[in-house]
Amino acid sequence: RLTEARDQFERRFVEAALKKTVGVFMPAASQDPSGVVTVSLGAKGVVELELVASGGEKWGHGPSKDVHSSLKAMVDSPAWRLVKALNTLVSDDGNTILIDNYPQPRPLSAAEKAMIATAAAAKSEEQAKKQMGVQHWIDDLPWLQANERLESQPTVNIEGLVGGYTGVGGKTVLPHRAVAKIDMRLVPEMKMADAVAALKAKGMVSPYLKAFVVARLNPLRFTRKAADFDETFAELIAAYDA
Repeated sequence: RLTEARDQFERRFVEAALKKTVGVFMPAASQDPSGVVTVSLGAKGVVELELVASGGEKWGHGPSKDVHSSLKAMVDSPAWRLVKALNTLVSDDGNTILIDNYPQPRPLSAAEKAMIATAAAAKSEEQAKKQMGVQHWIDDLPWLQANERLESQPTVNIEGLVGGYTGVGGKTVLPHRAVAKIDMRLVPEMKMADAVAALKAKGMVSPYLKAFVVARLNPLRFTRKAADFDETFAELIAAYDA
């Protein structure tokens, strides 16, 4: 019950205990409708943040409150600035990260490729597409290569976009503030600090990111060593029996 630390003393105890470990196992298994069971051996790290475009905070352009949309002819738009800024982070199709000096993923090992191939062969591609509601994988990749990409590649994802009027119908407004909720997924040996530093450095050269406010940063990072499944499973059973 180490994760239920309630005060500073208990948190120090947890940190001290974790320093003595070789890793942390979070039991996670799933079963698809056909009965195939998958045991997860790890998770990507994730950095969550918000990019805020605001006329009244840091940029110095645009309105400090919502104004009538007819004024767009003479007043800058934080919402358009946000859209243009997001476009500088990735390729036109949204699938390749274009942030300079962004940490690079290491190649999959032969053992990892073998595990992915075994897992992909046991699962139904058509069923996976149906569950997700998709018709194509990125670049129309075959099932195996799509799974290899899933396990090996970092991503920059837009979780949500917030700004202006979002009710029924239209409203002639020029919003003073627009927010993008972003998550950046990291794979093994990529460091959260390096990813954030690269994003901040990009803001110094991009005319669209230069005046942004990072309103929230919520880093979670998981590291993983290359693991043999049978060896890992045996270690778990031994730990349970002890």
